Amino acid sequence: MSLSGSSVPFFWFNYYFVYVEEIFTHWMLLDFVGNVAILSLCVMGYLGLKRQGKEMT
Repeated sequence: MSLSGSSVPFFWFNYYFVYVEEIFTHWMLLDFVGNVAILSLCVMGYLGLKRQGKEMT
């Protein structure tokens, strides 16, 4: 599950530069949606491998 953990800094990046520094517009939230999709796919793949007994570490 280490690959899904590597996408966490991108959530911080999106939040910080949209709401704190306000450098990006709210269109940047589309990137947030993409990050959620990537994280979801990583978790689904991990759970699928775990269910098959082929868990990768």
